[in-house]
Amino acid sequence: MFCAQQANTILFPLEACLCADVTVMSEAISKEREKNNASMPLIHGKALHQSYNIKVREACKTMEPLVGPLTENAKELHSMVMKLGHISSLHAGNLHKVLS
Repeated sequence: MFCAQQANTILFPLEACLCADVTVMSEAISKEREKNNASMPLIHGKALHQSYNIKVREACKTMEPLVGPLTENAKELHSMVMKLGHISSLHAGNLHKVLS
């Protein structure tokens, strides 16, 4: 569970930053289209790309050691959910027999 919390602390701020930047970029493109200046969105886009590139690379470096444990946790969770589903199915079958 700790790995998931660490991953969330890395990814949630990155997501918020990217969403905010997309909003700003959309507004800038709209304003520049009104002014008919086609080169400005390209400049904004390049700057955002460079900024994202740095942020995503840093997030990847931080996330890398968490990938193995998170994958193992996901496999264990999948296994437990499958077992629960099987047991629920058996229980539903038994209830159906009793009620019939």
